[in-house]
Amino acid sequence: MKGPPTHRNREPALPWLLGVARNLLLKQRDNGLRRRALVDRISALTTGADLVAWDVADHVVERDSALAAIARLPDDDLELLSLVMWHGLAPREAAQVVGCSTATFFVRLHRARRRLTRAIDSAPTPRTHRPASRVADQASR
Repeated sequence: MKGPPTHRNREPALPWLLGVARNLLLKQRDNGLRRRALVDRISALTTGADLVAWDVADHVVERDSALAAIARLPDDDLELLSLVMWHGLAPREAAQVVGCSTATFFVRLHRARRRLTRAIDSAPTPRTHRPASRVADQASR
């Protein structure tokens, strides 16, 4: 049986449902095996020094800098970038949304990307955070 039972197809639904459930369980098992294999590969490549050196504060500062750079962009640039990067539209489709030719859209997108790059490059250098060991020492006082 290729699809679910219908009112025209009077075959019992139980065999079809059991087949669907079996396939879902097999997919879940395969996904779990792939996930475990990926974790094992990452663990093999990660050293103790990597775990000590990684600090979530670095990523928060990078995110804040990126958000500040995006906030400085004009609305037109944000629209162009979001149509392509966030909504995943092809330039031809995004040009239709904006109401311009594809060539004009490419020029505007190039300029918007260049302004975004400049905004990110000109973002103030984040102040360095304190090492985790110093934070822990101060918290214990």
